[in-house]
Amino acid sequence: MLMRCCARIYLLCEGSIRQLTKGPCSGNDSVKEPALIKQVIFRSVFLLSIQLFAWASFAQIYEIKNMRDIVAEVKPGTLVIWDLDNTLYRPTGYLGSHEHFDFLLRIYELNGLNATEALKEADRVWNLSQSEIQVQPVEKDTPAIVKQQQAKKIRTMALTARSTAVMQTTQKQINSIGVDFSNHSVANEKAVLSRDTFGLPEDAIFERGVLFVGDTNDKGIVLEKFLKVVGYTPKKIVFVDDREKNVKDMDAVLKRLKIPYACFRYGAADEKVSFFNKIIAELKDKQTADLFLLGKAPKVAEAN
Repeated sequence: MLMRCCARIYLLCEGSIRQLTKGPCSGNDSVKEPALIKQVIFRSVFLLSIQLFAWASFAQIYEIKNMRDIVAEVKPGTLVIWDLDNTLYRPTGYLGSHEHFDFLLRIYELNGLNATEALKEADRVWNLSQSEIQVQPVEKDTPAIVKQQQAKKIRTMALTARSTAVMQTTQKQINSIGVDFSNHSVANEKAVLSRDTFGLPEDAIFERGVLFVGDTNDKGIVLEKFLKVVGYTPKKIVFVDDREKNVKDMDAVLKRLKIPYACFRYGAADEKVSFFNKIIAELKDKQTADLFLLGKAPKVAEAN
């Protein structure tokens, strides 16, 4: 497509040259000039086409609903990074889901907590729910895709906004669907990125192939710092996440680092998320939330 665009530009330029060389002013002395101009334009368009093609192949963001769509982007030397919730797996119900966390956050905000307090409380309650749930792959063949890449010696890892408080529970969930990110991962040793040392909003920890970054950290920035710590620069990065913000954050960092990449906004669970988000949208205030969730109707003052 890019080459066709450049070809059209060249043809337009060539047509302009023909128009300029027509008429009584085009004598023998000017015959060589159009040829020279034509040569310069050809070289310029050729270089432009190479630059455009290199830029387009260097970085891409895709919208997908099938995990197998990422495979074509995986080449030798690629690091494949999966998000967990609503990307690799999700609960068998709604308890403990990503959207359940958003729901809790909204409830605490309606109950008067500020943004920081609401986030902290939502995280605490959501973390408790993780030991009470069972998980399943978002798509049944996703675990096989992970293992197929590992069998090809492709490095893999998980990058999650989960906090370090649920590290062990999360590892059990990952293993329960037949995936082990410690197999052919980026590093074998545990790595701690403390907020004080690395200037992060909160600590991030890498263990057994999973990088836990927490709710307040930027996934792209944490990945950048982590790769420096372990001394690894992949030839390419493939990143898959269900949240558009995370994909855009990663895109910005990888573009700055000039690492070839493909970022995928994965939407296989969008329908389930949308259903829950409709409920959240109805919670306009604390009174509505109490009525909706607890069956607590507001008290009506009796008329005298």
